[in-house]
This record gives sequence, structure tokens and C-alpha cells, in this order.
Amino acid sequence: MEINAKGVLNFWFNDTRPSQRFSKDPAFDALLRQRFLDLTHQAIAGELGPWSESPQNGLALLLLLDQFPRQLWRDTARAFAGDPRALAFSLRALQLGWVAAEPDQARRQFWLMPLMHSEEMAFLQALGSGF
Repeated sequence: MEINAKGVLNFWFNDTRPSQRFSKDPAFDALLRQRFLDLTHQAIAGELGPWSESPQNGLALLLLLDQFPRQLWRDTARAFAGDPRALAFSLRALQLGWVAAEPDQARRQFWLMPLMHSEEMAFLQALGSGF
């Protein structure tokens, strides 16, 4: 079954509870691995470039680069494999106004999550413009 950007967003924002997104849950991590491992590999390898051309697809790409690896490869260095690409894309989304135009707060938070994960003061200061 091929999953597109809409499928990623539907899973993350409709099929999961907020507590699942931030809790350590081996069963949830296994489900994520089963459904999104290949797509996450593609995102990290730069194979989903066209997804970065629109806000809707872009947010799905950002989840695959930033949040999904943290759960797929929890407690390993590989969990951060998508961070450089995610950070650059998050900053680009801010510049393009995609974050400010997002009406849903939960989605805005995930647009900005790579900035929080970076822990660099300059990027953390950019968060003020995203909400």
C-alpha cells in the first residue's frame, strides 16, 4: 500500500492522540515502523522533494524528517538522521509564510518542532514568529 502526504497527515493528526505523539510506547513505535518506515527512509534520502512544494505536502514531509525518525529509531543516533533537512525546511516554511498561515495550532507546532529540537538559541528565537 502506497501512502501519500495526505495519509501521513491523516494518521498523525486524526488517527493518533496527542499523548501518543510524545510518549514512549513500543506498540505505537512498531505501528509507525510498519506503516511509515519506507517513506521515512525516502524522505531522509531526499526522494520526496516534490512534497516540499506545497504547505499540505510539506508538513507531511516535515513529520517524516523530524518526528517519525525519533520514534522509529528511538534511543539511537539514527533518530536524528532527518534533523538537518527538517531544520532547513522548517525555516523555509517560516520564510514562505506557511507556518503563520496554518490555522491549526497543533500543525503549527509540528512545523516548528525542528527548531525546538535544534536547541540553538537563534532558532529558538525564531519560534516567536511562528505562533
